[in-house]
Amino acid sequence: MEQETKEASETKDDLEKNQKKDFYTEIVLMLVLGILIGLAAKTEAGKRITIGSEDYKIKPPAGAYNLNKLEKELAQSREDAQKAEAENLQTTPIDETVRAAD
Repeated sequence: MEQETKEASETKDDLEKNQKKDFYTEIVLMLVLGILIGLAAKTEAGKRITIGSEDYKIKPPAGAYNLNKLEKELAQSREDAQKAEAENLQTTPIDETVRAAD
């Protein structure tokens, strides 16, 4: 009987030791995997993302916008719309504008 309890406690201790060993092994493997994924992500990002002193090396994409040109065009179209509206108000008789509002 004593021998059975000794063996049971030894197997229980061995089981606990193995579980701890497995846990630490998993932690180390996760750490290594994380490092490898981080290195791969950094390498890919380094190929695609350029920030700072190497900005001049980046070729602008074909669909790049010239914001200054767009702003001028927008201002010009607003002016044209305002002029057309002012001309429309000057040429339209007051009676027609009142009737259109009804």
